[in-house]
Amino acid sequence: MLGFDQTITVYNSQYNEATGFNDYSRTVIVGVSWYSRIKAAANSNGIVYDRLFQVRIPNSAEAEKLYTAPDQFTDPSTQYTLKVGSRIVKGIGPPAPVDGEKWAELITKHDEAFQIIGYRDNRRIGLKQLYVEGK
Repeated sequence: MLGFDQTITVYNSQYNEATGFNDYSRTVIVGVSWYSRIKAAANSNGIVYDRLFQVRIPNSAEAEKLYTAPDQFTDPSTQYTLKVGSRIVKGIGPPAPVDGEKWAELITKHDEAFQIIGYRDNRRIGLKQLYVEGK
């Protein structure tokens, strides 16, 4: 899991007040750790499966853009962020979506893709990394 030998593509969306629609951007990052597992649970409808993902982005990873905290994310041409709802695709993903339908397809059309459900900035302690979880 801690072999930092994978490439990911991070997709961000940002509301554009001028157009009233979301703008989408992507950032390719090389040198990350990718881990996924399937979790099963029984409920009244039978067995339910869920796929969980963990990505670690060390300080040494090579990104096309500079990481910025979600509350400071203003320029998608030079910055990327990790926030709940953003998408990550394993490998070099397709161009940034142009509309909401294509945004949803990032998850449904790629086996190795997820939506961020949590993240932590651990760059000041231990392994010095950005940690992301998703499903």
